[in-house]
Amino acid sequence: MMQTKKIILILGDTLVFWMAFALMLFSRWHGRIDIELLLGHFIPFLFVFGIVLITLYAMGLYSAQYLLGKIEWITSAIIGLLLILFSNATFFYFYSRIDPSVTPRGSLILNWIIFSVLFMVWRIAIERVILVNLTERTVIVGNDRHAIQLAEILKHARGIGFEIVNIVPGTPETYATLADTVKMERVQNIIFLETPNQLEAHSILKDLIELNINCYDRASFYEQRLQKIQIESISHVWILNNILKRKSPLALATHDLIQRITALCFSVILMPLGMLITLIITVANRQLPLYVQKRIGKDKKPFMLYKFKTMYDNAEKGGPQWATQHDPRITPIGKILRATHLDELPQFINIIKGDMAFVGPRPERPEFVSDLEKNIPFYDMRHHVKPGVTGWAQINYPYGASIEDAKEKLQYDLYYLKERSILVDLMIIVRTIRFFFQNPSRA
Repeated sequence: MMQTKKIILILGDTLVFWMAFALMLFSRWHGRIDIELLLGHFIPFLFVFGIVLITLYAMGLYSAQYLLGKIEWITSAIIGLLLILFSNATFFYFYSRIDPSVTPRGSLILNWIIFSVLFMVWRIAIERVILVNLTERTVIVGNDRHAIQLAEILKHARGIGFEIVNIVPGTPETYATLADTVKMERVQNIIFLETPNQLEAHSILKDLIELNINCYDRASFYEQRLQKIQIESISHVWILNNILKRKSPLALATHDLIQRITALCFSVILMPLGMLITLIITVANRQLPLYVQKRIGKDKKPFMLYKFKTMYDNAEKGGPQWATQHDPRITPIGKILRATHLDELPQFINIIKGDMAFVGPRPERPEFVSDLEKNIPFYDMRHHVKPGVTGWAQINYPYGASIEDAKEKLQYDLYYLKERSILVDLMIIVRTIRFFFQNPSRA
């Protein structure tokens, strides 16, 4: 069902794009279109089409988190359309130097306007008429608290679209009638939280093989559908095979250099804003504007993290404390800086120094790390890569202030560590921008 949703959306967006392309040519040349004109525009707009699909994917408009039945996805679409305009304008600027026959400004803007209108109309229509009804009917096999917990997670999961048909115990009687249940209830997914024995498994395979449904165990369901790694389902062998693989030293050095140069460029561009924030904090709060705090980085090496100061002086008289979402220690100016994440601008310095990256697990304080490592298995795997200004956990989980929250975030961090790449990093950065506009407190 998830693949069906993706196929519907991708095919529909493709049709909308080329309809906009045809309408653009027809409007701009008043219907006088020949083969030379068509081919001259088709080639560059083929690249534009690629940019469109990549941007929409990065904005989460093809993912399981696509917010069916909710107005929030429109924010993602609007931001995506603006990014498409900027990216395509940059592309056409360089392409017109190669082929001056393509008139970039008129063609681009007209195509973008037509596509934006058609895209929004199409997505609103498909979301309200078809996608909202494409819930995935699911059976959970398991009779312990984990089955109830998983059902509750899926019930409140944003945009995933699961309908829990039943929770059944993993007994021989259940396995014997499972195929009949699938047919009768029109089930698309079965999640096995209990492992059947060899005889039962053979019977299940024999009955279900012709029904073409998705079957998951606990670990595969969390990873493939919830996009996190359940800590209880993995082992040290899994860690060795998925997290601790060696990367090419040249690739790592190149990636690191690109990040440092990018951070330096952003630091120069945003310097006037940084100076303004420094002045406001100094005058309004009568305190030093910069806050320096020890954090744990890659390979558990400590480093000094830079942030704009958002709390009152002497905020930790009683010792280190978790920061909470509505922390009374935060100043009025600090609330604004935290909501907009402008307090993190000085972390460009950390990226330039090589202490941090743009994307990675958030760096934790040493006072908390030792306690978290004792209570959460595999917590030290976060230190296999550089910590990041943003990350997969930050955009998927709200503000955390407990060991349980840290465990939940680690599951997302482990998924990132397994899947990390330059493309994944770019996707997380774009989604961070999206979450900033939708709900700054969660970005």
